[in-house]
Amino acid sequence: MSISDNAAGSPQSVALGGTGLAVFSVSSTSSTTTAVIGSASATFTVSASAPAGFTGSITLSCSSGATCAFSPASIFGGQTSTLTLSGLTASTANPFNFTVNGTSGSQTATLPLTVLFSDYSLSASPALDTIVSGASANYTVVVSPLNGFNQGVQMGCSKTSLPPGSSCTFSSSTVTPKGSPATVTLTLQTTKTASALMKPWKPFSGPPPPLGLWFACIGLVWSLIRLGQRYALAGTMAGPRRIWFRFALLTFVLALAAIWGSCSSLSSTPGGTAIGNYSITITGTLGSNTAVVRSTTVNLSVTPVT
Repeated sequence: MSISDNAAGSPQSVALGGTGLAVFSVSSTSSTTTAVIGSASATFTVSASAPAGFTGSITLSCSSGATCAFSPASIFGGQTSTLTLSGLTASTANPFNFTVNGTSGSQTATLPLTVLFSDYSLSASPALDTIVSGASANYTVVVSPLNGFNQGVQMGCSKTSLPPGSSCTFSSSTVTPKGSPATVTLTLQTTKTASALMKPWKPFSGPPPPLGLWFACIGLVWSLIRLGQRYALAGTMAGPRRIWFRFALLTFVLALAAIWGSCSSLSSTPGGTAIGNYSITITGTLGSNTAVVRSTTVNLSVTPVT
């Protein structure tokens, strides 16, 4: 801009710049749409408005970060196009904001749009429960809806996080929030752990040894007997030697009885929920899309039976 005046250096110059508004505009019947979490796409209807004298074609596109398809891709004033937004996942930002651009020549009009995901979250109480081995622990699990979520959620526990010898059951396997948080009761049932017990030793009280061991022992006893007879016939087994020989034979028989009886001397250690602290993961899986899983954790302390 050049301005003439009576000051020194007249005329004065000022540099001006700016962005002009397009004579047309783009709009949507709703700038926000809601999709169930895990949905892969969402749709909008985009319209163009322009003065009667504007006859240019308006090409539609989306801002960076959004994958869009328009049908049709170009419209004139007064026409509409269906926008399909794709590439959405369960980890897409919620809300997801993007912009539609309408371009005609050097003019561009913009339209901000938003996708809201109806989602849910899990929480549980108490955070910690303490029980004795063999008892059960109860927790209250809350499924909280977001953005009008009203789908079925399948409840479960992560098997890798469950204490050994325990089971996980819910008062309802599927929970459906309908405008407000829904609750379900989780029961963790443990099993009592018993220590290994030493039973009194009773010879010949257990199951018999394997057949091969029997043959080996009989052969060894027979060899000792034959050896004793040989020494006796040869007249080389004196009284003390004969006593030691008989003592060794008796010791062998008692050892065999001990091996046999030991089969039942010890009881095996029964399975059960070991004493300790555990962190259990509770899962809620979207019934219509098993790829969507929300979770929370609770803690369990198992103490000895007094």
